Formats: sequence, structure tokens, C-alpha cells
Amino acid sequence: MPHTITIAGTTHQFEAGEDEPILDAAMRQGLELPFDCQVGGCGACRVKVLEGEIDYDLPPMALTADEEEAGMALSCQAIARSPVVIEVEGLGGGSASRPAMAGPRRVTGRVAALEQLCHDVMWVVLELPDGETAEFRAGQYLDVILPDGSRRSFSMASAPGRGFLDLHVRNVPGGLFTGQVFGQTAVGDAWELELPLGGFYLREDSDRPLLMVAGGTGLAPIKSLLESAMEQRCSRAVHLYWGVRSSRDLYLDEQVARWGERLSAYSYVPVLSEPGGEDWKGRTGFVHQAVVEDLPDLSAFDAYLCGPPPMIDAAKRAFAAVGMPVDRMFADSFNFSHELNPEPLRRIS
Repeated sequence: MPHTITIAGTTHQFEAGEDEPILDAAMRQGLELPFDCQVGGCGACRVKVLEGEIDYDLPPMALTADEEEAGMALSCQAIARSPVVIEVEGLGGGSASRPAMAGPRRVTGRVAALEQLCHDVMWVVLELPDGETAEFRAGQYLDVILPDGSRRSFSMASAPGRGFLDLHVRNVPGGLFTGQVFGQTAVGDAWELELPLGGFYLREDSDRPLLMVAGGTGLAPIKSLLESAMEQRCSRAVHLYWGVRSSRDLYLDEQVARWGERLSAYSYVPVLSEPGGEDWKGRTGFVHQAVVEDLPDLSAFDAYLCGPPPMIDAAKRAFAAVGMPVDRMFADSFNFSHELNPEPLRRIS
């Protein structure tokens, strides 16, 4: 039987079918809720269940046991088993304001520059048509729409409001699109784009210190966030941890280190998980472990996590164990599978 879903602090109510995910029901009835991948892998559709019972057909990938215990749910996968009251960030009782932003639009970008930043990351600059600027929330991503209609998603590494977009494109071995970027793409090529997409952005109604954790090219949305924060003269302390395999993967190391010149309080810690025999004097191991070694009490922080799903999951668990409330962890989970699979998950940035 259908069940009524109520959004706390608002007049919004809608009916969800017996086996219909809450997000699908909301969208079917014209109500916009935050979402991204729609397969439970990113966490962008996270809501808080205040009353009622929900269930899942499959365990949601982007939700930890701590988050579930705190009442969090992924609306793209959650199925109501009774009348349910949910809290949605930015709507009524949500915990943070959500800045207004126009919906996604199609635009043609032309490749203005290509530079290989390291052995497997290409810097791609896309120039927008004359007079157009890229309006988005720092941290969001775009889709490249291929001739066959398939999509590839990449976080925007540049700050908003410019006439160009920066992307950090990792070369996925055997990748259907990234291989072309590294072998065939040329300056002047036209790319069809859709942007902005995603619910990853800086919550500006908080003055808590910022913990930024990136894995690999998860640096891209962090770069967008911090460059935007610098322009706005953000006074919050920033602790950035960047986890990569070896030192050759630190493709913007010097630039990242210099961000401290424009932030009031900044620390940057690169962490190598597989340093091998190289002469590395810095931190080694998993990036989330380095964080909790340095910051054993995270109760006063907000965290922004960008990288592959295993890193995101491990970090959420570790940070919750040292006092960080789950509703202060915001994640952008990258997944490279749809470079290799004809019917894959969305995010591959």
C-alpha cells in the first residue's frame, strides 16, 4: 500500500508506492529533492528519517552503519514501510541553507588547452561560448555528453563565474572516453556539456573549521571549493589531506601548498599509500588514518570528502569514531566503472 511522506518544517507531502523509492516518488510528483547518481553510491540524496519505517532492497553503498544509526537514509534507495517524516537539508527543518541555483543546462565547450599534469592526469580547459560564464556551486560537476548519448561526469576544478572550466581527467586503463582524451583530443574540439550537477558544495552558514580530504583526482572539487573560498576571503581554518599512491601522483603539489598564502589558517598534508622505495619524508598509509592521528577529536569540524567509495566509507567510519557528527560529513564519491562498463554508475571524475 502507498505511504505518505512528509518533509519536516514544510507543507510538502507526497505519496510513495509500496515498493517505490522515496526520491522516485518525489520526482514523479514534481518535488525537487537533492540527488546525484541515483544508485546509492554517492550519498548526495541523504535525508534524515524523523518518524516512520524505511527499508532497502539492497544495502546502500554510500551509507555507513553510524549514519543509519543516526537516522540517515538515502532517498534514492529507501522504500517507506509506513508513513514517514523526513528532514531534507535546505528545506524547512534542514540543517543548512541551500543557495538558490538555476537547474542544469546544455552548452557547447571547446577545448582551449590540454596539459598532462602527471603520468595519468590530464588538465583540460573548456572555453564557453563568447559572453557566457559558468554558474555553479563550487564543488559541483558536469556531464560530457558523447555522440551516442552516453555521459561521462567530471568535477569542475575551477571556481564559478568564469568563461572557462577546468577538469582533471584521470586516464582509466581500458577507458572508453579517457583514452580518447589522452590520445586523440585536440585543442579546438567541441564537447557537449550539461551543468551544473550534484549536491556537493560548501555549507556557508557554518563557521566551524574545515576538514578537506581528497583521494586522487578528488582534489578537483576541493580545488574549486577552496579557490572560491579564497575569493570570498573565507576566515575558517582549513585542514587539507590529499591521499595518493606515490609522489608522482601529487600533480599539483606546489600549487596546493601555496594556498596557505591566501587562507587565514591552513595546513596541507599529502599522504602516500604506496611509496615503495622512493625517498619520501612525509606521511604514509591511508589518508583517513593520518587525519585521526593528527586530529583525534573531530567534534568541532565540518568534513568534505572526495574520492573513491572505499576511501569515503573508511573516512566516514573513522571520523565518526572520533566525534564527528554524521550530518557534518559531506561526500562526493567517484566511481570509474562506467568507463569500462556499458551500463555503469555515473561518477568517474
